[in-house]
Amino acid sequence: MIQRIQSIYLFLAALFMGGLFFQSADIISIETTAPSTLGDMVYLNDKVLDIYDQNILIAFTVVVVVFSLLALFLFRNRKLQITLSRVAMLVVLFFLIFSVYLSYADLAPYISSVKITPHIGVFLPIVVIICLILAVKGIRKDDLLVKGMDRLR
Repeated sequence: MIQRIQSIYLFLAALFMGGLFFQSADIISIETTAPSTLGDMVYLNDKVLDIYDQNILIAFTVVVVVFSLLALFLFRNRKLQITLSRVAMLVVLFFLIFSVYLSYADLAPYISSVKITPHIGVFLPIVVIICLILAVKGIRKDDLLVKGMDRLR
């Protein structure tokens, strides 16, 4: 049923993860206190980490948005909805881990001379995971309701 609460959670998950495509949704930015340049950085050369710095981050974002929207419209197949939501959660976790790895890989030599500032792009994937967890709970609850009604027939 598309009017259920899990539909709202799945839509919010797709919306928040899709929000990373906006230029103002940076993951982190850095400020350097050292007079030297940070020219040998690969991903943080512009002093901002966003999803456009690495194609895999874009791919992770697209996969989560597509899986969330697919799960939203596959409301008749609750098992597949749960599976897609769980896979989307794993992809968001990989997104977060890979973002931390990219940041650390670039900042390791300069860790004492830079100030890292987290932006909304750090918190959006966490909100997406929460939305997906709530969606899975709602789908399970809906499934138990349908099974209970089938038992009564």
